[in-house]
Amino acid sequence: MAETKTTDKSSRLSLYEENEVNAQFDLEQQVKFTSEAVKEPALATIKRKYTNSCLVDFAENEDLSRAIKDEYHSKMVVSYKNITIIK
Repeated sequence: MAETKTTDKSSRLSLYEENEVNAQFDLEQQVKFTSEAVKEPALATIKRKYTNSCLVDFAENEDLSRAIKDEYHSKMVVSYKNITIIK
């Protein structure tokens, strides 16, 4: 059976649909996030936006241990509910 490929862009699965919550955040924006893996609030930069969460990069955060950075490759997907914008 031959594999068929879809060329219609609208039929592709999208990981991002803008809504009232995620519209408040921008790529490369500095934020503070909380996570079960990172016990204290930590600084990070938004690298990719999804509908209900975003990928943050905390490589530049000197307060986090090298072990945490290595374990998570300095990146983590975090719910917008757990993010605060730094002003």
